Amino acid sequence: MNLDGLKRWGQQRPLRPEVAAAMRNPAEYDPFSTNMSPLLEEATSGLAASLKAMPDEIYFFGSGRLAHQIVLAGALKGQANREVWASATSRSEILAGATRHLPVDRNGQALFEATPSPTLLSRPLVNGESGAIDAEVHPVEQHFDLSHAVGILDLPEYSLASLEAHAFGAPTLGIAVIKRDFRFAEPLPTADPKMPNLNTSESLVFAAAKALASHIELAKSEYARLENFKSQVKQLCDELGDIDFVTPSNSVPHLISFSVLYAQGEELAREYERHGFQVESGSACAASRYEPSHVLVAMGRLTQGNVRLHVPFDATDKDLKEFLEITPAVIKKVREL
Repeated sequence: MNLDGLKRWGQQRPLRPEVAAAMRNPAEYDPFSTNMSPLLEEATSGLAASLKAMPDEIYFFGSGRLAHQIVLAGALKGQANREVWASATSRSEILAGATRHLPVDRNGQALFEATPSPTLLSRPLVNGESGAIDAEVHPVEQHFDLSHAVGILDLPEYSLASLEAHAFGAPTLGIAVIKRDFRFAEPLPTADPKMPNLNTSESLVFAAAKALASHIELAKSEYARLENFKSQVKQLCDELGDIDFVTPSNSVPHLISFSVLYAQGEELAREYERHGFQVESGSACAASRYEPSHVLVAMGRLTQGNVRLHVPFDATDKDLKEFLEITPAVIKKVREL
């Protein structure tokens, strides 16, 4: 199928023009310019402000996966007997670095009980599959995956954070926040005990700062419109019947998940693509392989026939209306296969 004009409602989409320009504009971002450091400081300061952190608490890596792994490994190394308890709806790389997995309820809220041992509680503030918000305050040190929350929600207090910048429209970049008073140790073999703040290309940091600024502006102006669209999708699912609308009421508006009984997720994704919409199915950690979602399993939700939407905040009203109009026919056709 010709991908020109395809509405990309999955995690991966082309960079916005202003973000791409921030990476390659030689007049503004000359890698040999003596003004590079002030520009980097400005970009870092902007990101830090949005993350409720100081600039020297921000660290950049080549991918979000690496950022998640580094912060948890450094947390375990930084204090003897510290444990990392992760919500079962966390990303697979976070679960791999945790010492214990916490069950969740049907709305994706971690079921946590305080413990006397040093514990770091790790959760996605916004789950990238269901859109569920889990911001309940617990009396322990907190690590949040902020990938889908920054720029949208008022962030709670935390000790440690990590995120994937592509979630807010940036190129591949991992960002970590390590608060000054958090006991952390460089987890990689090195002669320097101080981990460098910049572990990737500066141009990616410029692009991330530009992307987040655009993301914040769009989210602020379009939040209510997409909240209404989410309600319309839920109503449609209820009317069609035998559909588990996974996204709970306490969620962000642009991440929507529903599972269709008597249908295969990969076939639904293909049928939506035939109608011009690129959506996702299965696990977000292995979407290309359509593996069952561990998030849905943890929440006790229907895993077959899952459809995930990452609706752009700048999606047109025409596109939103078209999705609602084609969905009954898409589901009917796939159920009849």
